Amino acid sequence: MNDLEDHIKDQLRRFLNANYFPMLLPDVAWILTYLKQQTNSKSTQIIQRIFQKSDSLQISIEKYLDSRSYSITSHEFPLVRDILIRSYNSELMHNINRPEYLLRMLTYRKEHKTDHFIEWFKCFLCETDENWIRYQDLVYHWTNCFVKDQIALFEIMKEVDSLIDLWIKVAPNNNQRSDFFVAHMVTQCFSQENMNNLLKNALHTVNNEKFLEAFKKQYEKEKLANVKGQLRNLKDPTNPLFQLINIAEEQQRQNKLVEDLIILAASMIEVEDNELLNDTFNNPSRGTFVYLILFDKSLSSLSIHKTIVNRLSQQWTKWEQGTLLASDIRTWENFPKEQKAIFHEIWPLVAKETEKTVDIDSVFDVSCKALKAKLETNDKIITCLDTYCQDAIDKSTYDDLVKNWHERFEIESIHLIDIPPALSNIVEFADELNPYAASIAWKTYLDRQTAPSRNNRSLERNPIARQLSEELDNDTTSRQEEEFSTGRIDISRKKPYHVYK
Repeated sequence: MNDLEDHIKDQLRRFLNANYFPMLLPDVAWILTYLKQQTNSKSTQIIQRIFQKSDSLQISIEKYLDSRSYSITSHEFPLVRDILIRSYNSELMHNINRPEYLLRMLTYRKEHKTDHFIEWFKCFLCETDENWIRYQDLVYHWTNCFVKDQIALFEIMKEVDSLIDLWIKVAPNNNQRSDFFVAHMVTQCFSQENMNNLLKNALHTVNNEKFLEAFKKQYEKEKLANVKGQLRNLKDPTNPLFQLINIAEEQQRQNKLVEDLIILAASMIEVEDNELLNDTFNNPSRGTFVYLILFDKSLSSLSIHKTIVNRLSQQWTKWEQGTLLASDIRTWENFPKEQKAIFHEIWPLVAKETEKTVDIDSVFDVSCKALKAKLETNDKIITCLDTYCQDAIDKSTYDDLVKNWHERFEIESIHLIDIPPALSNIVEFADELNPYAASIAWKTYLDRQTAPSRNNRSLERNPIARQLSEELDNDTTSRQEEEFSTGRIDISRKKPYHVYK
């Protein structure tokens, strides 16, 4: 049997040396596949041993593959994949450096087209996770072949979803490997001078979530973080958010990645409570960022639009619950014509989008009426004190009470401000006495009654009091003459209150 094997081996050597057997890629692939067969056939096993130990066959295969390394077309990639990976024979091909061979095929210039790179990637980087592949180095070389060719890059990025899927399928549990490829492809995108062209012409088809998330993180880091303060200026052509919105409009809001980037950029714009209230109430204007977010059609679908509307709705609810100050009522009542128009654009929009049934003006009107009623009471008390209690020993105490109560309207909600009990006791007397405060006869009578007495006694009733009978009814005149002749106003009806010294 050994003699037979040696004879066959010699014959094989002579045939190979005489080029009797043309050595082509299909032939090499067939031989290697034949050697991998598992069989019980004795004759097949003999031939396999002969091929396996044939130095001539080894030399012929290596020589042929070496001659073709720079001229293999993309159509031949599957055959080379079988030779180098699926049917690889370490004894017949131990002198072939497979990673180097793959790189030679990659740099074949006659077919330097997108399909060439895509097929190379699919055949050689999505087949095995064996250590010899050194996939990181191969991926770096692969992208270097087309990253500076914008057209080629665009075409490959359109296929990035399927490329990522194939890459992950090789080693689905190797997160480090999958993360590397996704991050590397994102990096190639950001090496481009014109990112907007890439977003418009290539990345609009991408749906892979890993890629999209990695891209958005990198976009935030490289394109948004350093211009955060510029993002709110939506009239600036250099503003990334301005550019993204234009792309979105051009593509009829169908670019998922661009839409996500718009949301990302808008979410980085901070609108403080003071700014929100100022732009919508204290000093409403159509030139503010808040107004643009509310009314610009291209921004109405953004989450920040909904967020701002909800925050304004919450402010509306607070106003309904009685948090308005006197200064708020003055602002509402004294709007210039233009600001009043803007106010009536903003808040009805809030009502519409949050399904409120109450008109915004009615909310202010309720508090306005409450404020006016309390201010009328305030004025009534002041008139009473100034008219009838000028010489009271505790006049300053009541003046302070009035002052403190009045100041509360500027810092406290109108509906939470009640009349202090001490002032409340004066209201009834003010209602009865204030109508006569402007009466000349009444004023003359008071002046006489409250004039200092030499004997430090109450003054006698002056005949001028008779003039009051023409203005006061008998009951009122009788009670008031009694009170003023004794030098007292009985505010509590129980406890005397001295109105002059």
